[in-house]
Amino acid sequence: MLLASLVAGLNEHVTEVAMTDVRGVLSIGHDEGTWLTALFEATNVAAMAFAPWCSVTFSLRRFTIGAVLAFALLGLLCPFAPNVETLACLRALQGLAGGCLPPMLMTAALRYLPANIKLYGLASYALTATFGPNLGTPLAALWTEYVDWRMVFWQVVPLGLISAAAIAYGLPQDPLRLERVRSFNWIGFLTGFPAISMLVIGLYQGDRLDWLNSPLICMMLGGGGMLLCLFLLNEWSHPLPFFKLRMLAQRNFTHSLVTIAGILVVLLGVAAIPSDYLVEVRDYRPLQIAPLSLLVALPQLIALPATAALLNLQRVDCRWVLGIGLSLVGASCVLGYFITSDWVRENFYPLQLLLTVGEPMAVIALLLQVTTNLPPTEGPFASAMFNMVKGFSAAIGTGLVEGLGTAREHYHSTMLVDRLGSQPLTLGQAPVHAGTFADLAARIHKQAIVLMSADLYLVMAAIIVVLVLLIPIVPLRVYPPRAAAPTTSR
Repeated sequence: MLLASLVAGLNEHVTEVAMTDVRGVLSIGHDEGTWLTALFEATNVAAMAFAPWCSVTFSLRRFTIGAVLAFALLGLLCPFAPNVETLACLRALQGLAGGCLPPMLMTAALRYLPANIKLYGLASYALTATFGPNLGTPLAALWTEYVDWRMVFWQVVPLGLISAAAIAYGLPQDPLRLERVRSFNWIGFLTGFPAISMLVIGLYQGDRLDWLNSPLICMMLGGGGMLLCLFLLNEWSHPLPFFKLRMLAQRNFTHSLVTIAGILVVLLGVAAIPSDYLVEVRDYRPLQIAPLSLLVALPQLIALPATAALLNLQRVDCRWVLGIGLSLVGASCVLGYFITSDWVRENFYPLQLLLTVGEPMAVIALLLQVTTNLPPTEGPFASAMFNMVKGFSAAIGTGLVEGLGTAREHYHSTMLVDRLGSQPLTLGQAPVHAGTFADLAARIHKQAIVLMSADLYLVMAAIIVVLVLLIPIVPLRVYPPRAAAPTTSR
């Protein structure tokens, strides 16, 4: 299950990083290429909300194997798409299959792992939020620079087959519960699926189409918002809902959803800001950016189980671990605020080291908080809500970084040009040539990128401050799960 979820995450991030090379090979324009990403993400996030219901109905083992094989098959077919429309359909279907996999990992960890090692299973789930995303850039650089661009899509095939075989061998077979189909929540599905898809598409396409100045974005965000309200109203009263909204009455559960959304927005931002800076200011390619991602990704293989072992101690309060982890991420953002145009890749290493320690502390503490004292019957509901929020927060983070980044870049460009224009001319100044103007424009653009990056780091630090302030107010202390003591009979 872990391998299947990692494969889904790697496909998502590798194809996003390598999309420039894929578009070049297939002669796809930039605008069409953005739709390939938006459609994949839309169906991916929407599937997370409904996959747990399907796993209960069709059995966890059958449903997961079917999703893995479909995901691998669609990845195999993508490079053979005859046109961009066919490729967009294949990517949308692949996103639908891939979105089914992360909720299955959480469901399996909550259901099958013994209490004493359940926290280590949740740490493996955390790999999908910390390890997988940071491995996307190095793999994209490997395939596009040294192997073949088709491996961007084909990498999922062997790993998918291995994970499907492992699931078939190791996962118990549940009986089918097809009677649940007769009471299927059609209203919830017909409002929830398009609502989530429309909102995600609006967030991914908003910056390119100028947000509310575009009728399409207004329709996506407005229509998606209204459908989402209808979906939530239906879920509140339906006897067999996809989301059990009454779980939000639990303080720890609600706090975990809010915090995981905030921390994932920040983690997406602190991953995107250095990459965008190095590409725009230093003209780096993915191969040159890869060491930054590897510096965060590879230590997670040690940091995650070590953090799980720490949290598995009864005397350790997970709220303190959560606060320290968020503070380290916030410190990384504060250091990033002092970025200058002289920074190169090595200047980001201290920031990445703070993330290496802070990310697992924050994510695993949240997983412990959200799953402790959770009845087995509520596991699928928790998995659906947690994973949908996790996926949706990535879309929010993308919209925030792109939208706010564009606005701040334009603002700083305007201020720099105005300041330059207000400078008095020097007597005897050499004539200005076209090349001089081009060089000056490039310098202004790069400086605007630097100032915009500093602004984004400041916004990410502000989000972390809010999340840290919630810790002493909202969540209650929880203890690591333990097996029940055996009873003795006289």
